Amino acid sequence: MDDMNFRLKKIPRIYKECYEDRLILTQKSIDLIERKYLNKKAY
Repeated sequence: MDDMNFRLKKIPRIYKECYEDRLILTQKSIDLIERKYLNKKAY
């Protein structure tokens, strides 16, 4: 549940920046979408 709440706070902003603001995704954003942060301690 904590993970889902974390993602609900972050993911909409990432997609807004990508589609509405036409910004390029950062590697950190890609890692968040792909849930690679679960294997890392610092996030």
